[in-house]
Amino acid sequence: MGALVGLVAVFNAAAVHAVTPGSDAASLVLEAQSVIGGHVLLHGWALSLDSFWTVEVPFYAAASVVTGMVPALLSLVPAIVGGLVALFGVLIGRDGRARPAALAGAVTVVALLVFPTHALAMFFLVGGVHLGAVLGALVAFYALRRGRWDIGVVVAVVVLTAGMLGDLQEVAYGTAPVLLAGLVAMARRRSVGAGLPAVFAAGAAGSLTIVVRLVAQAIGTFSIGTPNAIATPGQMVRNVGYLFRLGAEMLGLRSTIFGTGGVPTWLQEVHAIGALLVLTCVIVAVIRMVAGLITRPRSAAAVAAAAGEAGSGAASTAGAAGGRAARVSGDEMQTPWWQSEPGAWRLDDLLTMACVTSAISYLLLAVMYVSSYSRYLTATVVFSIVLAARVVARAWPRLEPVALKRAVAGLAAVVAMCFAVGFGFTLTAPAPKQPVAPLATWLVTHHLTSGVGPYTVASITTVQSKDQVAVRPVVAAPSGRLVRYDRESDAAWYKGARFHFVVYAPAAPFGKVNAKSATATFGRPTRSYTVGRYRVLVWRRPFTVSPKHGYGS
Repeated sequence: MGALVGLVAVFNAAAVHAVTPGSDAASLVLEAQSVIGGHVLLHGWALSLDSFWTVEVPFYAAASVVTGMVPALLSLVPAIVGGLVALFGVLIGRDGRARPAALAGAVTVVALLVFPTHALAMFFLVGGVHLGAVLGALVAFYALRRGRWDIGVVVAVVVLTAGMLGDLQEVAYGTAPVLLAGLVAMARRRSVGAGLPAVFAAGAAGSLTIVVRLVAQAIGTFSIGTPNAIATPGQMVRNVGYLFRLGAEMLGLRSTIFGTGGVPTWLQEVHAIGALLVLTCVIVAVIRMVAGLITRPRSAAAVAAAAGEAGSGAASTAGAAGGRAARVSGDEMQTPWWQSEPGAWRLDDLLTMACVTSAISYLLLAVMYVSSYSRYLTATVVFSIVLAARVVARAWPRLEPVALKRAVAGLAAVVAMCFAVGFGFTLTAPAPKQPVAPLATWLVTHHLTSGVGPYTVASITTVQSKDQVAVRPVVAAPSGRLVRYDRESDAAWYKGARFHFVVYAPAAPFGKVNAKSATATFGRPTRSYTVGRYRVLVWRRPFTVSPKHGYGS
């Protein structure tokens, strides 16, 4: 618990200094308010396939019970989710290793994930970018690591189901990797039973997701609006190159599109070591998986005999735990580098498959080359880092002679220190200004508490004002008139509501919400104000927006 509290404190500080949350993150706070208010199924909401209903919203709801609706939730909750991801990353990275090797795996996760680059922090520490689905996937992988019919199968089914109900990205991050890894396990062992628990978990989670969704619809839950666009075939081809380019930037191999966040160039360049390590380890993991499919693994009896010889001395003095560590160490030393270990390949395969399937989701969903779509690569980077930690942990006992091991440890310590110092620049950099903060203050001061605006302005302004101002999202329909924005909105916001103003950003239009569409819908405004980058149009007589017949842009 102490480690989690420390991680949350550090990540929260980093989020404040590295991220400017928008309405995507603010919508989760507003969903949480509905849940707290008793609308657990979010009846009346219109959401996208990534509603986050059962993934991240519960974290926001729990935190909101303590803090109320405050802007601090926009950094605190992502810090909590990110801290849990890091802890499970360490747990998986060191799983089954003796102490020195386990430490090497843990340090790898800490250096690369707890001290992220500026580019990675931009997506790792903000709400609404699917990090909750990543957490669910890691929990499911850890639960299935033994490949047995035990409580882990139940945990995986529950976690994957919750993930898919709230974020369809869980299919790419967790369910598909579990299914594929199960099939690989069958091929590795030449036995259906070897991979059946994983295959069952994926299939059961998919079936249960459909059943729960149908039941929720029958009772009354949110509707799903316009689905996300899919990249064109040509864009998918171009995305292959962008995947490696942006992934390299998020790991620190280069820095162009995201900037450095004030980190000195020489410290930024040190991250190239980490990026190359991750790439090398992922390649090694792929080689081992392919080798496992081609070659027949050693029999259980042979593994037990070899491991018993290696661990008999340690077991007699260190007990069961020490014996297990020694047995793993024995397998480490006897298995060629290009082959998977008898006791570790399941987790390796799950993470390898997750790297592939999460990368495919980027190829499909990045409809253009802009930095914001890099959010779909965050999962790939996280899975790659955790996989690299496992490869490093296995390699550590093989380093000989002792002088080489000490030299590598010294280099790793220096590199990790450089990463920490670079991350320190993120923690101490000036916090970016929230552009809607002055707007929210101005609206409260002028007693303008109920209005509409484009989605990019609406929900974030509501949260920034601590719910003192309610700005509801609208969009211009094909007719040119403003209607309810039929994504990330609640029908209850509009039902019986009387609005007095329209706010929009002339330099950053969204949904064609502007003076022309506002006048065409509500008539000529009585007053017009300029508040920073925003324009506020005010009507003497209140107007309404129908909760029905919305439109999604």
